Amino acid sequence: MSMAIACIWRLRRIVAKAEHSATGTNLRFLVTNCPGRSAQVFRFYNERGECENRIEEFKNGFHADRLSCHRFLANAFRLLLHTFAYNLVNLFRLHLPPALRSAQIETLRTQLFKIGARVRQTARCVRIHLARGWPFQSLFQTVARLGDTS
Repeated sequence: MSMAIACIWRLRRIVAKAEHSATGTNLRFLVTNCPGRSAQVFRFYNERGECENRIEEFKNGFHADRLSCHRFLANAFRLLLHTFAYNLVNLFRLHLPPALRSAQIETLRTQLFKIGARVRQTARCVRIHLARGWPFQSLFQTVARLGDTS
């Protein structure tokens, strides 16, 4: 459904979308000047919002906006390292169980990356000893088994 209204300065368009599902009613409204059918306008804004979510995750999850060096090349290199880390985590996400593939960076960091462990290396293997009281131990073991190719 679409209708146009006149603002004080210029003509705007209100696009409405009403959905009803088992979870309840979902009403959404957009005020825009984009031309096209209502479905196309909503698709455009949804895709744009998803891009902005990825940018925000990159900025906040990896502190990629922290470029505090005084020289340009140092900041460029720092941004390159942040980008590499972001891509590495996204590659890691592809190998996670489906329930964790959409997890935020901070969730992955606290549940899988930031762990205290004792590492013992012998001639034949490397053993990781986790604390018994660590709440995400079973999740870590599940993810570790997914990456085991032997």
